[in-house]
Order: sequence, then structure tokens, then C-alpha cells
Amino acid sequence: MLQYLHFKALVFLLLFPVALNAADKDYSSNQNKVISCRSSHIPVQYKKYCVLPWEMQHFPEFANGYKKITLPGKDYRWLQTLNVVGDTNSFYLTKDNHYLIIISGCKIRACDENAIRLVFDPRSHEVFGLLEEPKQKQFLGNPPPAIQSILVIPIYNLIHNH
Repeated sequence: MLQYLHFKALVFLLLFPVALNAADKDYSSNQNKVISCRSSHIPVQYKKYCVLPWEMQHFPEFANGYKKITLPGKDYRWLQTLNVVGDTNSFYLTKDNHYLIIISGCKIRACDENAIRLVFDPRSHEVFGLLEEPKQKQFLGNPPPAIQSILVIPIYNLIHNH
């Protein structure tokens, strides 16, 4: 029994630093680009964007850019209002240490068929998106290739792995 406890203590001591490092990641590496709002690495001026997707409409710098890319029509009312099921926004850290806001959600009562992913640049106030509908994916706002690569990160990864 004593040997078993020594073994458990040894395993704990070996793994504990790994757990500590995982909680305080170095976000300058290319492997850790998606950052949670719960992270202490978010600059103070961007903390205000740690809100739910529909609350982004309260920021004129976002709302004005978002209006330019939304689709007209009653079928897209959920997009126009961002009335979606979603978690608190995330951040994406670019190679040049620039923060982008990632907004993700899906249509209420149709999450398995309709989803939206947005990238908002708080410096330029540009908004780009990816709309996923049954049998169709559509980029919104003509995103450049670098932004497209962020938009195609699976929503599950954005919500659960940051």
C-alpha cells in the first residue's frame, strides 16, 4: 500500500507542473492562437468584448461592420440580430500579436443545420463571417485567406478548447 501511495505522489509531482503550464499558456506560439475570455492574457482594452454573441450589437464599431455583411430577408433574421445559441466570445492572436474577436453561434432550434462564425478586427472594425447552412457554406464580407483560415476552425474547438 505504501508503495502505491509513493507511486501516486510521484505521478502527481511529475504531472502537476504540466497542469500549471496548461492553465497559463504562452500565447505567442502558433499552437495557441484561440484564447478564452477567461484568460489573463487578454489586453484590458479588449475585455469589453467578452460578451455573448448578441451583445456585440451594442458596440457601434462592430454593428456598423456587421450590417455590411448580413444577408437580407426574413430567413436571415437570426443573423441580423445575432439571436443565436453561443458562448462568450473568444480571441485569436495573430502572428504579429494582434487580437481578433471570434464570435460563434448557431440558430436557435436549428443548431445542427445553421451556424455562424464571425471574426471582428477591433482596430479596423472589419467583420468577416462564415455561414453554414444545410449543404452549403458561404463566406460573408469577402474575407482574405488568412481570415478564412480562422473562420474554418470548427465551432466546437472555438467554444470548448480554449
